[in-house]
Amino acid sequence: MEAVGFSIGNKGYIGTGGNYMSGNVLLTDFWEYDPITYQWTQRPNFGGTGRSMAVGFSAGGKGYIGMGGDFSSIAYPDFWEYDPITYQWTQRANFGGTSRWLSTGFGIGTNGYISTGGNFTPTYKDLWEYTPTPTGVNQLNNQMSIAIFPNPSDKIISVSMNEFINSNSNVRILLWNSLGEIVKEESLKQNSNIIDVNNLNSGIYFYQILDNQDMLTQGKLTVLH
Repeated sequence: MEAVGFSIGNKGYIGTGGNYMSGNVLLTDFWEYDPITYQWTQRPNFGGTGRSMAVGFSAGGKGYIGMGGDFSSIAYPDFWEYDPITYQWTQRANFGGTSRWLSTGFGIGTNGYISTGGNFTPTYKDLWEYTPTPTGVNQLNNQMSIAIFPNPSDKIISVSMNEFINSNSNVRILLWNSLGEIVKEESLKQNSNIIDVNNLNSGIYFYQILDNQDMLTQGKLTVLH
């Protein structure tokens, strides 16, 4: 009971919650559902402690679960990120507001949002935005310069980088729409890259530039036709 779920791409995910019929057990197991094969696959357990009434959302191709509580009325502040490619959980920054249960979470593009919920007598209506921060970039980000132009664009964008790309790099750009769907993904090479956006509808898109699984930069792109 009181598990939390989210979707990434065309797959659904569910985890945490409690089993009140068997000794008030708090759960950490985590499952993936494939609607094409109608199959459930167990993935690595949630990275935090067992909890119920947590909040979850997906944004930027990753899943997030956090807060919630246990049977001693403790509300947790921690938040965890799930990578559906590596099947790994990574702890991220704690929730910035008051810890609580039964919040609502959703994602828009690469950012996540949390609102409402309660902590016994107090109930809340504040709204919080979560923005992922680059991880694992280290020296690479200090030596790589990235420019995307023009922005806004009507037909093409140019992605310019300096020459710090080694033979082991897999640098690519991802474009997301406001629904969190990947609408374009292309590999990048050093120096200049031309990306065709003429087939995209007018609107605001979110971009990420990744080197393997490390995020180099992210931002918003406006497409006007």
